[in-house]
Amino acid sequence: LSDWTTVEDTNDETAGSLHLALRLISFHELKESSIVIELAMWKSSMVEDRARADCRITVPDPAKSLIMDYCGFAGFLEPAIEGA
Repeated sequence: LSDWTTVEDTNDETAGSLHLALRLISFHELKESSIVIELAMWKSSMVEDRARADCRITVPDPAKSLIMDYCGFAGFLEPAIEGA
């Protein structure tokens, strides 16, 4: 084995950087997932005789936690709970 295959990570800098990168990627994946779900809920509640803005809804807090759990983010990212 050559010397370049052995890496000593002092102070866990590489692990910390990778963890931060993983959290940022996960946040954006979760954000995209919630946007798609909100759009689907909005579109399903649209009625022709109502203004589009009146049909807009948000994902309820319990559903946010369930989505995070289903996507594998529970314990890794915390949901933004309304009024907290």
